[in-house]
Amino acid sequence: MSERRAVTKAIATRYVRSDRAAKKQVLDELCAR
Repeated sequence: MSERRAVTKAIATRYVRSDRAAKKQVLDELCAR
């Protein structure tokens, strides 16, 4: 469970700092997991 939280936190940080195009890419990568 801690691994899942760490991954989610890293992705959330990346998502918040991204522009619209990069947010799409972050979400696509997350859904592919």
